[in-house]
Amino acid sequence: MEKDISKMNPNKLPDVPAFQDDFTREFMGAIDEVEEGFYLFQSMTGKYTMMYPGNAKMQKTYYGFTGENYEKLRFAGGDEEITGAVYTVDLSFKHNKDTIRLDTHLSVVSMGIRYDGDFEKIETDDTEIYFAKNTLPEDGKTIGSYNFFGVVKSKESNKTLNYTYMVYCEGRTEKGCGYDTEAIEAHVKKLMKSVTFEPGGREE
Repeated sequence: MEKDISKMNPNKLPDVPAFQDDFTREFMGAIDEVEEGFYLFQSMTGKYTMMYPGNAKMQKTYYGFTGENYEKLRFAGGDEEITGAVYTVDLSFKHNKDTIRLDTHLSVVSMGIRYDGDFEKIETDDTEIYFAKNTLPEDGKTIGSYNFFGVVKSKESNKTLNYTYMVYCEGRTEKGCGYDTEAIEAHVKKLMKSVTFEPGGREE
């Protein structure tokens, strides 16, 4: 794994926003792509990694960090992988010493996206993923964004990552933008499955 990428000369790094933006570069864990167009993101908490799009920048003013047990962040880009549209991703990591009910996490995510419904459960070897999707009307009639969201939960500890992926519909018509929502859904699920929590017990 690369060391001190944040201190390297940007001219020697990939020519993408993830490395050319000073703040975003601090989170990049390696120069090599983990998949075409995606790089390794390393949390400042040191407790999780994930795939990160090279075309996105972190929003420094939104970032929050209160030690190794909490982090929130937002990144955004103007060329979403499936649609080419503007998109944002909001994340919130927590590592609680005491068990917090899953429905509390799901409720937090749902309120932020105005969702009232069920979540699909997906399992990997090390995580449980709870996934849902909806559209967010801008004025009650037209579609302003397509939203894919949920919670990634460690199976071995109380680490969780709330994940909200929003693709904006600039046309804002009642019929939407005609995006391939199934393809976006599959893409977001792949990103959520890429989340890897560092080993560690419940009492850290």
